[in-house]
Amino acid sequence: VQSINSEKDYNGHLFYILLKNEHSRNKFIKEMFKKNIICLSHYVPLHSSPYGKKVSQTNEILKITDSISKRLVRLPLWIDLDKSQNDIIENSTKIIQKLYQK
Repeated sequence: VQSINSEKDYNGHLFYILLKNEHSRNKFIKEMFKKNIICLSHYVPLHSSPYGKKVSQTNEILKITDSISKRLVRLPLWIDLDKSQNDIIENSTKIIQKLYQK
């Protein structure tokens, strides 16, 4: 869960959720797309990118970074989002509940 320090400004360029695994993330994105809500996975970690692999000077395994990158979903965020935010929240909630009710 993201938290925002009330003593700091928040630039609001990204809002995300973390799901339990890559399969759940992909299913969530697919189900949101069916509702005409575009959600994306996030950036490939630098160490996993083609360029990162080329220039890296370490072979260190970054388990936490890799795990998070496979579970993270970026939710829609744009100017005038307030017109769609309830739809995004309601659909996100329903899909997540459905994913985890097993």
